[in-house]
Amino acid sequence: MTEGEGKPGRKYISALAKIMVTSSTVQATLQRHQQAIDTALRSTLNEIAAQGGTDRLEPHYGQMRYHLGWVDEHFVPTSNNPGKLLRPTLLILAYEVAGAWELSSRRDYIQRALPAAVAVELTHNFSLIHDDIEDGDEERRHRKTLWKIWGIPQAINTGDGMFAMARLALWNSLEQGVEPEIVIRLAATLDRVELTLAEGQYLDLSFENAQEVSVTQYLDMIRRKSAAIMAGAAEIGARLGTRDPETINRLGNFGEAIGIAFQVRDDLLGVWASMAELGKTEAGDIYRR
Repeated sequence: MTEGEGKPGRKYISALAKIMVTSSTVQATLQRHQQAIDTALRSTLNEIAAQGGTDRLEPHYGQMRYHLGWVDEHFVPTSNNPGKLLRPTLLILAYEVAGAWELSSRRDYIQRALPAAVAVELTHNFSLIHDDIEDGDEERRHRKTLWKIWGIPQAINTGDGMFAMARLALWNSLEQGVEPEIVIRLAATLDRVELTLAEGQYLDLSFENAQEVSVTQYLDMIRRKSAAIMAGAAEIGARLGTRDPETINRLGNFGEAIGIAFQVRDDLLGVWASMAELGKTEAGDIYRR
C-alpha cells in the first residue's frame, strides 16, 4: 500500500459525503462493515480475557460483554441491541476514502483498520460505563446499566479495564502490517481523544451547578465530550490510508462536525423523546440540570 504519496485533497472528503448520502440508504452504508467490526471486537475481548489465567475473572469480562449487549446479567448469550458501532464505522469509511479504496480488490484490506476500529469502540464504551455512573442513569439501550446491577465500584473497575483493553487492541495494528511510526501516531491521537473526553465530561458535570450556560459553552463542551471521539476516529482512519496532512486534517474536521451534529440531535431527543425511543430515562439530563 502506498500511504498517501499524492495529495488527494478535497475529492476524498466529497467521496465520503457522497457514500453517506447517495447510498440506497444511510443505514446500508453504516451497516456495511458492522459484521467485520463486531467479529473483531468479540475476538479481541475473548483473546484478552483468555490471558487472565483464571476462571475467577470470567465475571469481570462478563460484565464487559453485558455492557456491549452480548450477554444478559447471568452471562447467558443474548441478542440485545449492541449499539450502532458508529465510531468504528466512521474510522473505516475515512480509511477507505483516504486511500484504501485502491486496495478494495484485496479481500483483507479491511483487516488493516480493524484493530484501530476496535480500540475506538472500546474507548467509547468505557466512557459510557463511567458516564452512566456519574449521571446516575439506571438504563441504557433498554437494559439496566452496569453499575445498577453490580454496583459502582465494580462498574468503575470494569470501565477502567475496558480503557486499558482499548490500548491493547490498538497495538494489534502492528500484527496487521501497520508501520510502527503510524501506530505510534494513532496511539497519540487516541490518548488525546481520551483526555479531551475527560475534559468534556468535567464541563458537563460542572454545568449542573451553573445558573446559566451559553450556547458557546455548550458547543465547547460537546465538542470535547462527544465530537472528539468522532474526530479522532476519522483522523485515525485517515492516517491508516494516507500520509497527506491535508486529507488527515479535513477528515478529522469532518468527523468533528458529524459529532457535534450527532450530539445536538441526541440532546434534543433527551428532552422530548420517549423512553421507547431513548432506551434510557426520559428527560434525564433535565432532571440533573
